[in-house]
Amino acid sequence: MPSRKRVSARADDRRRFGEAERQVLALLRAIRARPQDWDNGQRIVPDAETLRRHGALFFGEALVAWPGTLERLVEAGWVSRRQGRYALTEKGLPDGTDFQRFFLDRGFGRLLLARARSRAHDRFCEQVFGVSLCQCSLLDAEQLRRAIDCLALAPGDRALDLGCGVGRVAEYLADTTGARVTGVDVASAAISRAERRTRARRDQVRYLHLDLNTADLPSRRFDAALAVDTLYLVNDLTETLGRIASSLRPGGRIVILGSEVLAPGVARDFRLAPSRTKLGRALRHHGLKYVTDDFTENECAIWRRQKAVARALRSEFVAEGNTALYRALTAEADRSLRWVAEGRVRRFLFHARVPA
Repeated sequence: MPSRKRVSARADDRRRFGEAERQVLALLRAIRARPQDWDNGQRIVPDAETLRRHGALFFGEALVAWPGTLERLVEAGWVSRRQGRYALTEKGLPDGTDFQRFFLDRGFGRLLLARARSRAHDRFCEQVFGVSLCQCSLLDAEQLRRAIDCLALAPGDRALDLGCGVGRVAEYLADTTGARVTGVDVASAAISRAERRTRARRDQVRYLHLDLNTADLPSRRFDAALAVDTLYLVNDLTETLGRIASSLRPGGRIVILGSEVLAPGVARDFRLAPSRTKLGRALRHHGLKYVTDDFTENECAIWRRQKAVARALRSEFVAEGNTALYRALTAEADRSLRWVAEGRVRRFLFHARVPA
């Protein structure tokens, strides 16, 4: 365990970091965990230009200017530079991890609250997904029905909703199945909103502010776990999945919905086997047998609807002061439709059981 003096010194160092330094350290931590560039499918080469491009994707409109930041961090020993490429040092890794968690909390909190407060977004979800649950995912009515079937929840069962956002999906699960649902999310602002809305239902729906990278979930307590477009964000998918499985009772069900973007140049008719996806490999590592549903065509249709519906609702987003949300939705659709046109998107529902 580090001495109090060392902990105090690290705290003093952190207080000296400005916003630009925090962003760079968080971004380098995120790239260390997920080094694949989604646009070109290649391993990210973290030179200065590439870092600025990914910083724009990671922080969006919250990105600040970085003049001289990389050089200052190299001089201070938090970042190394070799042949023009930057990486966290062992000294910088703990702070990068802390700042990554901070920006995920703050960034997703702002995004989720903007969506939750927006009437235009409520209409957007109804028209794009067929059900309005304040989605920050690709969960439409068809996927939701299949997920509920696979979860097989009975009244009184205990279930986890991992990456629950403002909690609307968790409430829907509780309402339709009678299960007791615990929602987990890294965004503290979203959790606070969910708790206020469901204060009178604590016996059936509750929420926890937890980072799935470090969450200490109770062992063998839950009957099922749902993760929808959540596990992209963890630093170690295999390790996190192991902790999720350990939180389930023998025979417990795990339902994961997620997409994978293939590298460019892959033939358009290539059918990615679920066993070759990151999720498939992680499940197999833990000896978890699974079956899958292919929702690739469903995803492609969702992106087309998202672009059309967002543009149709543009004036409503602008009128309520949510121009940034409108731009985020259309930019997301444009990027994803490019992948669709290149035949690079694959989406699966994984349904696994913990051995009895």
